[in-house]
Amino acid sequence: MSEKQKFKSSFNNLVSMPPNAISPLDNDRIDSGTENIIVKLIDYPDEKRFKKALTKMVQATIGGDINKEMSDEIGEELFVGGLQNGLEAGIFTFEVSGVSRAFTHQIVRTRKASYHQQSFRYTFLGSHFNVRMPETIANNEHARLFYDDLVDHARETYVKLCNQGIPFQDARFAALLGTETYIICEYPIKTFLELYEYRACCMFQWEIVHVMKLMKEEVAKVFPWMEQYIKIKCEKTQRCTFQGWESTAHCEFPWNHERVFKSKYYTPESEK
Repeated sequence: MSEKQKFKSSFNNLVSMPPNAISPLDNDRIDSGTENIIVKLIDYPDEKRFKKALTKMVQATIGGDINKEMSDEIGEELFVGGLQNGLEAGIFTFEVSGVSRAFTHQIVRTRKASYHQQSFRYTFLGSHFNVRMPETIANNEHARLFYDDLVDHARETYVKLCNQGIPFQDARFAALLGTETYIICEYPIKTFLELYEYRACCMFQWEIVHVMKLMKEEVAKVFPWMEQYIKIKCEKTQRCTFQGWESTAHCEFPWNHERVFKSKYYTPESEK
């Protein structure tokens, strides 16, 4: 096979694409910070059946009679202790829209989950695809001008490539990391609780912290009693559990300097 043949592709382009291969996020928007990010809880377990199943699991793990009628509230104890594997029996499915590709590259690092993301390979992004702008850039007059120019250039370049018959999977290389997308995230409840207690920490990227809080709000609408169990890990331990090397000085919790992890090699100057 020659080098030219190797890189030929019959995948979607402007000529061959099917009618459904057009992005719904082609609205000529540059969203600042977290504006226009939408999170919906689109699937979740039936509460009564879920609690009853958890109660059966508790009875089984302590060697009790699983046929004995017990209060369904017993299963709720698994949210605070016990053998919590039972919490994997329930699934939360979230629809997250308007987030950047930078966000989705981070969220998929949680491996005990299932993801279904808008394809930039199958889909034509459009000539004015939405882009997310960090507030640090939006609030800096000169930086914003640079970014606006970059967005215009990226959109223009993408369309020019597509007009040349370049497949979408290759033209997408011209799109910015801030290009908006959507993703369906499916988590066992145990995994979601672990994800929240780690990723809702203010030390992570502002976009993912915002989405975590919106996910919590969505769960609380359906299961108000569950809200008390969805917490950042440090809220439970009263000590900073952030595992990174950056300074935690900007964290508003009073225990931000009481860190569990302290690197011997990359300690911030402010914490030495």
